Amino acid sequence: MRLRVLPPLFYRSLRMRMMAWLGTLLLVVFISMAFLVFIFLRVRQESLWNAYLQDLNHETVSNVESFLSVYERVLRSLSVLNPEDERTASFTRQILRDYVAFKEIVWVDDSGKVVLHQSSGEAVMGNLFTVRQSVWFQAALRGERYLSSAQPSHDGDFLLLMAIPAENGGVIAGLIRVDVFLNRVLTRSKDYPILTWIIKENGEVLAHPNRAWIRSSVQELPLWEAVKRNGNPAWSGRITSLEGGEVLAVTAPMQEPAWVVVSEVPFQQVRKASLQAIGVLGAGVLVLFFGLTYWSRWYLRLLVFTPLEQLRQAIERWKQGERRIHLSIDREDELGALANAFNGMFEQIKTRETQLEERNQALELETARRKHAMLELQRMAEQLEERVRVRTTELEQEIAERRQTEQELRLNLERLSLLNRLLQIHDPETSLEQLCRELGQSLKASLVMLLMREHASARMEVRAVYSMREMSFPERLDPQSDVFMKMFYGNSDRIVPVTLSQLDTQPPFVAGLMNENIEHLLLLHQIPSRSSGSLLIVGRGDQPFTPIEVQTLEIVSGGIQQMVELALLYASLNDELSERRRIENILVYQNTRDSLTGLYNRRMFEERISYRAPHHTPVCIIALDLDHLKRVNDTFGHLKGDEYIRLVAQAIQASIRSEDMAARVGGDEFVVILNDADERAGEAVVERIQETLQSMLDPDNPIADWVRVSMGLAISQPGEPLLETFRRADSAMYTQKQHHRIEDSADVF
Repeated sequence: MRLRVLPPLFYRSLRMRMMAWLGTLLLVVFISMAFLVFIFLRVRQESLWNAYLQDLNHETVSNVESFLSVYERVLRSLSVLNPEDERTASFTRQILRDYVAFKEIVWVDDSGKVVLHQSSGEAVMGNLFTVRQSVWFQAALRGERYLSSAQPSHDGDFLLLMAIPAENGGVIAGLIRVDVFLNRVLTRSKDYPILTWIIKENGEVLAHPNRAWIRSSVQELPLWEAVKRNGNPAWSGRITSLEGGEVLAVTAPMQEPAWVVVSEVPFQQVRKASLQAIGVLGAGVLVLFFGLTYWSRWYLRLLVFTPLEQLRQAIERWKQGERRIHLSIDREDELGALANAFNGMFEQIKTRETQLEERNQALELETARRKHAMLELQRMAEQLEERVRVRTTELEQEIAERRQTEQELRLNLERLSLLNRLLQIHDPETSLEQLCRELGQSLKASLVMLLMREHASARMEVRAVYSMREMSFPERLDPQSDVFMKMFYGNSDRIVPVTLSQLDTQPPFVAGLMNENIEHLLLLHQIPSRSSGSLLIVGRGDQPFTPIEVQTLEIVSGGIQQMVELALLYASLNDELSERRRIENILVYQNTRDSLTGLYNRRMFEERISYRAPHHTPVCIIALDLDHLKRVNDTFGHLKGDEYIRLVAQAIQASIRSEDMAARVGGDEFVVILNDADERAGEAVVERIQETLQSMLDPDNPIADWVRVSMGLAISQPGEPLLETFRRADSAMYTQKQHHRIEDSADVF
C-alpha cells in the first residue's frame, strides 16, 4: 500500500500532477537563480565596500601627513627667530590663534632651560624641571622629529607632543589637541556610519572618535592578530570591532610616522544593499513564477488536456455500447498519433467481434462432436480397466514367485559368501577366531563359542569366542558345565537347536548364558577322532533360529570340521617347533657365551678381531687382567675367585654401550671392543669401569682389598687388522700390570 500524503484528487488528476511538477521545477529554478544572484551581489558588495574604505583610508593618510607637515613647518619657521625678542613671543601668540590645534608652544635651549613659552590655556610644559631627561628633548637634540602618544591633560583632552630641533639652537616643541587633529584629518561620510581611527606600530590607539579607547592596546584583539598574521599592515576583512560588533575593516599604513589607519563599517550596513536587492529579486521571481504557471496551465490545457478529455469521452461511449466512434484530432504530434491508434483499435475491435461470433457457432458444433467422442472413450476405458485388472492379478502372482526365487538365490549367495570367507582363512593361528567371527556376522548371532578337548579324559576348554558386546566367560569351563555338554554330545543330529528357558536342568554355564540375555542356541558337535572332539555354540537373544539358518550351518559344518582339525594339527606342530627353537637358543648361547660371566667367549672374540678396522671410524680395544686372582683362589678358595671374576664382568657390562663387545678370553683376562670410539672415549670407559667396580664392592667382603684390574688401551689405524690393535692394547695392559707389581713389592718392603 502506497503512502499518500496529498489529497486524493491530486493522485486521480494528471493535470494537477503535471502542474505541480512543473510549478515545483520552475520554483526550484527561480530560487536557485535568486540564490546565485544574492551570492554574487553579496560578494560584489563586499568588494565595493573594501574599495570604498581603502579610498577613505588613503584620503585620511594624506590628510594626516599634510597636517603634520604644516604644523612642522610652522614650528620650523618659528625656530629661525630670536627667542628672546618680543616680536618672537608676539608671533608665537599669533600662531596659537591661527593654528587652533596648537595648545602650547615651548622653546628650550641646549641646557634644558625654557627660553620661550606661550599657551592658549593652562600651561603644561612651561614649568618642566626634567626637560633634559625627557625622550622628546633627547630625540630633537639628535636632529630627529619626535611625535608622542596621546597624553591626557588636566581638562580631559588628549594631546600629541611634536618636537623638532631649532635652527638657532635648542628644541621647539608644541602640544597638539587630538580632537582638533581628528576633525581636520578624518574623512567622514554623511551617508554611511563609517568609523576611522589610528593606531601606532606597537598596537596602541592613538586617535579614536570614542575617547575611551585612546591609549588602549589592541594587541589582544582580533584586528591586531589578523594584521600580524597577514604580515602586511594593508589588510581587509571581517572582524569584531572594539565595541564588540561585527564590522568590515580595512587598514592602511603610513610611512612617517609608522601609524596604521583603520576604517570600519558595520557588516549589517554591508549586507543592507544585498538584502534589498534580494527582496526586489524575490518579488520579481514570484511575479514571474505565477505568470509562467498561469501561462503553462493554459497552454497545457490547450495542448494536452483537451485531447485527453476527448479520448476519455470516446472510451465512455464505447463502454455504453456505441460502436461508430471516430476521434477528430487533426494533429501530427504524439496525441494525434494516439488518437489515430484509438481509431484503428476501435476498427479492429469491431472486426474481432464479428470473427468471435463466427467462431462461437463453430465451437458449439465442435462441442457436440466431442461429447459424442467422450462417451465412446468412456466405454473403451471401462473395457481396458477390466483387462488391466486381470493382467495385474497375473503379474502379482509372477512377482510373488520371483520374490521367492530371489530369496532362495540370496540365501544361496549368502551361503556361498560364507563358504568363500571360510575358505579364505589361511592363518592357522587366528583361523578359529576368524571362523567364529564370520559365523556370528553371517547368522547375526550375539555369541559364537568353540569348545574343544584334546582327549577323551580331558575337559572342554574355550578355544575361540566371538561376541557382539563385552561378555564375561571363563576361559575354562567349570566341571558342572560338562554335564550340559554331555546332554547333547551323543545326539544323533549334528546340529541341535536349544531354547535355554525350556531346559529341565540349568547348570552354571547355562545360567551364565541367560544372564547375558542369550535365549536360543545352535549346537554343532564334531568328533574328529575318538580321543578328541569339539562343540560349536551359536547363541542369540529372543529371536529363534530359522530352519534356513540351521540348514546354512549344516552346509558349512564340513568346512568347520576341517578347520578345527587343521587348528589342532597346527597347535601340535607349533608346540614341537617352539621346543626346537628353545633348544637351538640354548645351544647358541652355550657356544657364544662364557658360562661363568655371561660375556662373549674367546671364540666370538677371535672371530671379531679377524677383520680390519674401518677407514672412516676408529675402533678402541681395551685389554683387562685381574690382579691377585691366584692369591684370592689360594687364600679364600675358588668360589671367591669366581665371585671376583663375575664382579669384574658385571662392572664391564654396566660401563659399555649395547653396540660394544665385552668378552672373557682367559681365566683372568677380558677384552672390550668399542665401535666408533676415539682415545678420549676409551679412557672414559676405563675410568667408568674402575668407578663402577669400586661402587659394587662390599667393604665387608674379604676380597675387597685384593680387587684390582690392570687395563691397556689402543686405538686402531684406518684399515689396520684388529688383531694388531689388540696386541698393542695387550702390551699396554702388561705394562700397567708390571707397575702394579712394583708398587706391591714396595708396599711389602
